[in-house]
Amino acid sequence: MLRFGPPTGPSRASIRRTGTSRVTIRLSTRNILSGSICSKPSLRREGDSQCARQCDGLSQEKRELETVWETVQGSAGWRLLNRWRRVREQLAPPESLRRRLYDSVIGTLRKRKIE
Repeated sequence: MLRFGPPTGPSRASIRRTGTSRVTIRLSTRNILSGSICSKPSLRREGDSQCARQCDGLSQEKRELETVWETVQGSAGWRLLNRWRRVREQLAPPESLRRRLYDSVIGTLRKRKIE
């Protein structure tokens, strides 16, 4: 089951933008997926089946998140957004006066939308 909003529970997931067009999907419990927690003695006492179920559930959630993310990246809106970012970078390079003006205008518009 995909959950959007603040991460909760043992299988927290986050989608983070790293750079202009790269986004990473990170499971905060990725060490469970790699098996490092499943090998801990305290979980072994509780039973391998519980750990296996937890690993299977996290693997399934990860696959679902990856599928959603691939769908987002393949969408027309995502391609348009990336095209806009390239144009913006050419017309208003980072740390330039035009970019600071652009960021100021966009920031003002975003604040108005929230209020």
